[in-house]
Amino acid sequence: FVQEFGSIGYMNCSKKSEAAFYRATLFTCLAHGCHGTMWWCAFDQGHHEYAPYRWNTIGSDYGFFDAKLNEKPIVEENRKFKELREVLENTHPVDIAELLDEIDNRQMILVFRMLDKDEAAEVFTEMNNDTREVLLSALTDYEIKEVVDEMYLDDFADLLEEMPANVVDHLLMNTDEDTRKQVNALLKYPEDSAGSIMNVEYIAFSKDMTVEEAILKIRQVGINR
Repeated sequence: FVQEFGSIGYMNCSKKSEAAFYRATLFTCLAHGCHGTMWWCAFDQGHHEYAPYRWNTIGSDYGFFDAKLNEKPIVEENRKFKELREVLENTHPVDIAELLDEIDNRQMILVFRMLDKDEAAEVFTEMNNDTREVLLSALTDYEIKEVVDEMYLDDFADLLEEMPANVVDHLLMNTDEDTRKQVNALLKYPEDSAGSIMNVEYIAFSKDMTVEEAILKIRQVGINR
């Protein structure tokens, strides 16, 4: 969580530059696993007749609104960011992957960073190899690990077979030892054999289990618990 950041008034930048700084900060936060921010406020609250704190001349320029409660350009940036996230949340991963394959690399990376980690893994699986390579070169190790951790092992194994050796090494560096062992086991099977496409992530039940016990186990160890 990034707490209390801002442009420190218009003696340092324009309102347009402030909005660009805000947008860049939002994407930087996502790149490092931070999903919350708090911009400096000024006239943003409407519950009191007085300001939330004592400010000087610079402080009166803080916030999303000016003293007359007019929106600043930063509000539009925040609105567009929110709307895009809502669109992505309601779009199928296959369609998002097709979009990312078509737009320029800079936009592709920014849009991918807006995805929830489980959706990001599904989208990553559907992307073409060239786009994935570009994306992997831009993502932080933290981001790569988040994506890999959410992928099914058989999908991850397929990915490793399709990627260049240097990319494979980078991916494996961001996985734990147990995952590497399971993936290596899958890679030993001949291509297109039943073993190479089987899913090793399953939950085993005893024949003596009750329905209640089975449901409890699913909740305790299930992938989507």
